[in-house]
This record gives sequence, C-alpha cells and structure tokens, in this order.
Amino acid sequence: MLNLLIKLRKENGLSQSDLGKLIGKNQRTISNYEIEETELPVSVAKKIAEIYNVDWWSLYEKEQI
Repeated sequence: MLNLLIKLRKENGLSQSDLGKLIGKNQRTISNYEIEETELPVSVAKKIAEIYNVDWWSLYEKEQI
C-alpha cells in the first residue's frame, strides 16, 4: 500500500530531501511521515498540499495498489 505523499513526491521528481527543503523539514522527518513512523501534522500536510495542489486531507488517505 502506498500513500499519496510518496506517490506525489515521486511523480514530481522530488527526493525526500527536496521536499523537506520546500517545507522546512529534514529528509529523515519526511521519511518518517512516509513510513508513518511519525504522524503528519495538519500544518505540514497543508504546506505539502499547497506544493502539489491537492486537498490536504487526501494525504491522510491510504491508496490501494
């Protein structure tokens, strides 16, 4: 199961470090969000959603392969 955060990042050709720089987080933090080691705060989800032009709530939904 992939989440939308990983899919969007890869589709846009961004590394975890690249995304982190855009939102003021480090690579490890982005990795933790993607593997759900750390819960994605709403404030961060809104920043990411703005970058990808998606609804921030969709970042919390699981995507079936």
